[in-house]
This record gives sequence, C-alpha cells and structure tokens, in this order.
Amino acid sequence: MKLKFHYLIFLCLLGFSSSAVLASEQDVTPDGLWLGVAEADSGAMRFDVEMNVEDDQLQALFILHSEGGMEMPVENAELDGDEIRLVTMGGAVVLAGRFDGDQVKGTLRFPGDELPMQLARESSPEAEALLARIDSEIAALRGKPLKKHRSGPGMERMDDAALDELLEAADASYTTALALMHDGELVGEWFRGDQPQPVQTMSVTKAALHLVIGRLISLGKLESIDQPVHHFYPQWADDEQRSSITIRHLLAHTSGVDRGQPAAPIYQSDDFVQFALDAPLEFEPGTQVAYSNNGTNLLGGIVGQVIEQSLDEFLADDLFGRLGIENFSWAVDNAGNPHGLAGLALTTGDLAVLGQLALNRGEWNGEQLIDADWFEQSFQPGSEHSRGVGLIWFLQHEDDELVGASHSGHLGQWLGIRFDNSMVGARMVAQSPAYDGETDAFHEFLGMLAGLPAEK
Repeated sequence: MKLKFHYLIFLCLLGFSSSAVLASEQDVTPDGLWLGVAEADSGAMRFDVEMNVEDDQLQALFILHSEGGMEMPVENAELDGDEIRLVTMGGAVVLAGRFDGDQVKGTLRFPGDELPMQLARESSPEAEALLARIDSEIAALRGKPLKKHRSGPGMERMDDAALDELLEAADASYTTALALMHDGELVGEWFRGDQPQPVQTMSVTKAALHLVIGRLISLGKLESIDQPVHHFYPQWADDEQRSSITIRHLLAHTSGVDRGQPAAPIYQSDDFVQFALDAPLEFEPGTQVAYSNNGTNLLGGIVGQVIEQSLDEFLADDLFGRLGIENFSWAVDNAGNPHGLAGLALTTGDLAVLGQLALNRGEWNGEQLIDADWFEQSFQPGSEHSRGVGLIWFLQHEDDELVGASHSGHLGQWLGIRFDNSMVGARMVAQSPAYDGETDAFHEFLGMLAGLPAEK
C-alpha cells in the first residue's frame, strides 16, 4: 500500500465530531501529547495523538503533520487497563496498542491495510529516540538528488544559468519529478529516484479534465458547454437557481456550488456527484467566482455519462493513446464517477505532454485532436468577475498582456504553459515523510519558466 493512500485516508476523516466512550479503570496516565509513527512501505508516517481524561472519559485527537497540523477528532476512545483503542469515522481507522511506560506499541489499521505503530510521550527518552530516527530517515530521503532521466532537442535552446537556477530550486523544494518542453520538443525530465513513476497530480487533474471535455466536444459527444447541468441530472430541473447552472458555470467556477474545501467530507462520501448535487449554493449562479471542488466533480460525472465506457478505457483508446500516454490511472468514487477535483496519476513527462497539447491549441503531430476554438474560449476570462480565471485554467498576465496559463495542486503540483516563450513545465511531489508544506510548494516555478529560453 502506498504511503500517499494513508495520508489521503487521514484527510478524508478531518472535521468529524468526537464522542468518547467511558474509560474504564486504568493503570496508566494517558494525558498529554504522544508522538506517533506508523511504518508504511515507503517510509514512516508521522502523526501525533493528544489525549486527556475528563470526568472519567477518555478523549483523543489525531494531529497530522504532513497537512500542516490538521486535527482529526477521534470518534470513539477506549482505555482498558494498559490497552488503548482509538476509532475514527465508524471504524475506518483504528489505532490499537498497549502502554509500556512512556510508549505505546500496536497497529494503525486502514481499510485493507494494517501498519505497525508506535507512540511515545512527548519529551520522554522514547520520544527523543523516535524523533531522531525520523530525522535520520528524512535526511536520507532529502539527500537523494533530483536526477536527469532524459533530455531532448529543446535542451540546446535553454539558458544554462537560468536552467541551473530552476533545477537547484526544484531540488531544494523536494521536487519528485520535473519535466520541461520548449517549442514542442522535450528539454528534459528529472526524477528523484531510479525511474520516473506516475505521481498523483492532485488538483492539476482539473486541467486534464478540461482537455477531456474539449475532446468530447470536438468528437460531438458533448453538445455544448452552455447546456444546463440538469440535462444530465434532472433533480436540478425544478430548482429555480440550480436549473440555471450550465457546464460553462462549472468550468469558470461561477456556479455557486459549495466549494468543497476542505475536501475531507467529499472523500468520505461514496458518491462524489450526489454529494455535489446536494451541496448548498454559496451565491447566485453567475454572480461571483469561487473555486469549487464540488463543481469539478459534477464535470467528472458528466464526462462519465457521455463516454459510455470507463474514463481510463476512453483515454487509453482515444486522447491519451493518441498522445502516446500509457502509464496512468484516474480514480473513481464508489459509485463509479470519475473524480473531478483530483485523481489523475501519471508521469511528469506525460503531464508536460498535456500542457503542450494545450499550448498547441489542440494540435498534435498534424492532427487537430481538440478544436482550436476550445482554447480560444478557455484562455480568456471565463466571466466578467475575474480576469485571472479562464475555463478551469488560471491565467497569468504581466502588465496587461496574457503571458501564460497554469493549474496548481496540493503538495505543490504544477502544470504551466507560457504563450510568450513557448515553454511548458510540469512539477510534482510524491507524498513522503520528507515533504514539508511550508518550504516545498515552489511557488516560483511558473515565473522561473520565463527566463529559460536563451535569447537568440
């Protein structure tokens, strides 16, 4: 089981109320902060547990380090002698262990997987030893450099100093994978590890979803983005405001559908589309811009309706197959709907190919895979309410000139295209104990693409 899945499970459980179970008579004192480590395949996963006993009730709270200290209340806490059991969200995650002085050893159970787990009381010798081991593991992970996997003809057109500066910044920000293209040709692909592997693109999935929708329109499978959403989901037809929401509203983030941030309740749902259909409206459709995970999940559901096969199959047979992209996956919810907010995993080199397709206005190897007009619509403000938001893509202006478009995602994932110098850049981070959200987001990435081509 990959470590990133375990972090995702934790994210899915944020925000639920706790209800402690009466603690039995105990031989231990659990009160205080306990530092935790679960041993996954790709490294140790850090978390803390804060416990206290009030009025003979044990209460506990998980704290997830990788997500900036997000807190996750425990739904059910039990202490029986020296044995402890903490349960979240109806048993989806269970911590079970036995106290031994200032430490607890046991297991952390997820759906389909169970990990060895250790807790140590803050400031105890056991906690100091645990942190020293984690620090050593992190240092080893961060000590593995970002290495060039391959290069292409575009490398010859790069300014050496500017490229070195970008690579140093990418390495320092714990980039897992980086790919650059220029004028339609590969500059290079870099990876931290032995071989490039697919990485979860997080919200950059939305940029890929934009291309899929453009392809479906070009194939005539989707009539128009001005179709009302209730054509696909009739339960909105009789609602005065929801019946006015179109696919265009979803693409431009002007639908008013609840933003779905944080996304934890969405992931807890079996049916992302039904969750979005039931979500409240934050404002009257078309009157504001608000980035909406729920809105893009509705787009994913519409795509799932019109392709008449699984999204992976459609992409392999059609769009991705024509682009030469083979190693990918796109997550679906328990009801079979393709995720819209995130869910696409592929290599960074292939992500750059998607960026190049967008920069080419849908043309690839002499074939117009997506109508050029789709991009003319998309790379201009999607509404009068923000010049920085097109259709899914975020638009970058310098002075009054549109110079590029991009989409970013959790962990600092980036896909950026620059119209002014024909650069495409993709950058991704795989979840690991070494990731630090405060230092590794690499906000400068898109700006650094500007100076890469050498002056002619």
